[in-house]
Amino acid sequence: MPIRHQMKRYLITDPAYYSDLTSFQHYLKKSFYTKTPDLASFRDKVHPDIVEYAKIFLTLGREAQIPRLLINRSVPLAVSLEFDGVHLTSSQFDEIAPAKAEGLYVFISTHSLEEAKRAEAYGADAITLSPVFTSPGKGAPKGIVWLEEIASQLQKVSVYALGGIVSDDEVDRLKACSVEGFASIRYFI
Repeated sequence: MPIRHQMKRYLITDPAYYSDLTSFQHYLKKSFYTKTPDLASFRDKVHPDIVEYAKIFLTLGREAQIPRLLINRSVPLAVSLEFDGVHLTSSQFDEIAPAKAEGLYVFISTHSLEEAKRAEAYGADAITLSPVFTSPGKGAPKGIVWLEEIASQLQKVSVYALGGIVSDDEVDRLKACSVEGFASIRYFI
């Protein structure tokens, strides 16, 4: 029988679920307190006043005692606003070393064994592997077997499943895998 473990929960924000600073605060409070994430990443490619949103994210995340707060893509913002870390895209491998030099915890998005091994070699702390399950606009799901095959070949980087994790049903299916946790947007809504 496979070993089951407590999956770490990684919330990623999405501006599709808020339209202004007030609705952002409501969205965060609900997300932070409903399913209590272990990590949370502020990801917003829409609003021009991203710094104001980032400050609210940090304030509410610290009030909710989220252990690790990250910002998406921007090492300079992570440093200047005192985030715990940064979540880089799969085109930002060259920013892993500068982020680590700043003392940041570094996540990077990956979609293949080659990218996952590259992230590990470059010194990332953690990766997301996606898409595991069906997720809108993310291509065909690659599945749990694919996830486990890649995770089993990594030794120095934490692996988080991403893509189509919307309920405890998907989380339960992941528990037999040797991954640290899962990342999601919709699971926390």
